[in-house]
Amino acid sequence: MDVQEIVAQVTGARPIRLVPLTGGQESTSTRCRFADRDDIVVLVSPDWRTRAELEWAHAVCQYASQSLREAIAPLSFAGQTTFDVGGGRYAELFPFVDGQPLDSEVPAQQRDAARVLAQLHKSLLDWSGGPRPPHGPAIPLHKRIDADSEAALKGAWDPVELHDPELDAWWAAARSRDRVSCLTQGDYWAANILSSGNRVVGVIDWHDAALVPCICELAWAASTCTGNPVELGRDFYAFIETYREYGGPVTDRDVADIVLFLRHRRRDSIRRTLAIGCPIDHPYAQNHIRMFRDTRIQ
Repeated sequence: MDVQEIVAQVTGARPIRLVPLTGGQESTSTRCRFADRDDIVVLVSPDWRTRAELEWAHAVCQYASQSLREAIAPLSFAGQTTFDVGGGRYAELFPFVDGQPLDSEVPAQQRDAARVLAQLHKSLLDWSGGPRPPHGPAIPLHKRIDADSEAALKGAWDPVELHDPELDAWWAAARSRDRVSCLTQGDYWAANILSSGNRVVGVIDWHDAALVPCICELAWAASTCTGNPVELGRDFYAFIETYREYGGPVTDRDVADIVLFLRHRRRDSIRRTLAIGCPIDHPYAQNHIRMFRDTRIQ
């Protein structure tokens, strides 16, 4: 089923123009323009995403959107947000947000991204909608986020460049500590944060939402949403301070370990890059390995 047919069947209106959108690595996204109604975006998922996972992620985003308009939730038609388009794939329809990906070089945009992240975490602290459903059997290794995914990734991709016994020992102990946790967006970085001027106007792509310590997502966001991701300098720590100013639910002990959480997330990201098929000697992989090795508490 093509996009026009999907839209006509679900909404009862046929778009007059389709504009393919870029940026997605696993789904196809199309902006649909109409003569007499607001634009929408149709996202068609890969065949390994299950309906249960998609609908759970939709529910998480809808819950966050009740208190934060920047959380862009899918549109519901006759009580449904997920539509079968054949071949094991599903379509989701979203309101079009007129914004550009966050410019991580602009301090005002960095600050607003920190504000939104703090408010997202606060809004999801009391989520009671249950855990993420299990992955389907066809999910590729690099997209797994279940409890056993870390061991599976390490088992498949454990080059000597990523060996760090001290980090391993810290992580083993850190997981047993009482951390402030909540449902997180899962992929909070510049491409999924849409801005207009210096304000965030939309947070999109909630498919990797998961229950983790809030500090995990804060560490990653403070790195990816600020100027130089290699150096953990003024902007990195200013992002953390802004997040806390807006009531982001992390403790002093959590923040004391933020660089270690970032190192762990960076190593995980490298393993996922290798699992996609990127050779370890590729410049992209080598650059991220250098970032991992150089990320230290100063």
